[in-house]
Amino acid sequence: MQEFHCTVYKDYKISIPTKIRKLLAISPHDEIVLKVKDNNEIVFATIQQELADIQLDMKKFFGEKSIVSDFLATKMDDYDDS
Repeated sequence: MQEFHCTVYKDYKISIPTKIRKLLAISPHDEIVLKVKDNNEIVFATIQQELADIQLDMKKFFGEKSIVSDFLATKMDDYDDS
């Protein structure tokens, strides 16, 4: 694990160290996610990483089954006028 130090400025902004920006491929105006765990540990991730984690969780839960097809089939049934 690497450790980095940041300064919190009087307007509560922090500067993300260059090594972290390069590691996570962060650019100006990118959105990031900060999660505070129960032990007050902060987890810092990009939106892209959060989406990848969610997709992996969904794949673990649903396997290779397409939930989109099931959803669309349900919606088609809702609008079936016959």
